[in-house]
Amino acid sequence: MERLLQSDGWYELYLPPERLNVTEFRQLFDLENIALDLITEYADRFWRARRRRWEHDEIEVVTLDEDDPNNTGSYELSVDTTENQLVKDAGELAYDVREGRFDDLKDWYEHLKIGVVRTNAHAYRPLLYVRKDRVITIQPVPLDENEKRVVEGLEELARKGDACLQGKELFLIRNLTRGRGISFFDDFGYYPDFIVWLKEGVLQHVLFVDPKGLSRFGEKERQKVDLHHDIAAIEERMRRDDPNIRLRAYILSITPATEIDGGKRSADDWKKDGVYFLNERDCLRQVIGHALETVP
Repeated sequence: MERLLQSDGWYELYLPPERLNVTEFRQLFDLENIALDLITEYADRFWRARRRRWEHDEIEVVTLDEDDPNNTGSYELSVDTTENQLVKDAGELAYDVREGRFDDLKDWYEHLKIGVVRTNAHAYRPLLYVRKDRVITIQPVPLDENEKRVVEGLEELARKGDACLQGKELFLIRNLTRGRGISFFDDFGYYPDFIVWLKEGVLQHVLFVDPKGLSRFGEKERQKVDLHHDIAAIEERMRRDDPNIRLRAYILSITPATEIDGGKRSADDWKKDGVYFLNERDCLRQVIGHALETVP
């Protein structure tokens, strides 16, 4: 520990200079607490790095089935029991879903601020989405408008038999959080919103797709973008068990390129790192095209 503290190449310390100018004995306790915080952070990062290395060697390929914890079997809706109309609408929605009457579901439940997405591309249905001013609590977390755009965009490509999907089958699942879904970077638990499967003969292309805003581009956002390249090491390990698996990771940015990280890079430059832009009409077609073009 002493040798570690004698080196300053592993941390950056932001403090007013006067705090390092010790003139009283009690100030030593402040410096001791700073050193303790640094050592604690170092130990935590060291443990997480070793854990990731161990997990990397233990990755295995399994078949996704109906009982998988990442496959939602139900929604839990919570409303104020004094709001009679909300209770009535929630009950009506719950009844239709339980009975499998998906064709009878409304597209929009105005009082609940809930919309329903009926798509055959998804592993389960229906999917619920909400506006920001929703008046109901839903678990698992429902889709927001941008996630809804992704689901409906993939559904449209599949339904129209778009050229990018010729000879392939498309499947989609919402990736859950809280230990049930697939995550990366144990440092902060990154769960991409969607997992897309493109089945092409014996090949399975697994795409981790995450629509998100990048206006605040910090360390966490940088790591999420870097997954586009880093996932190659995970794929290499998984292909020892199944040589027909291909892994890709993409960010679908809600933020224009001019507003990411001070506008330092063009949209084409970002795409080299797997960042595509939802405001481009053929965004999803571009992502699928890239995933299929880069098959080794």
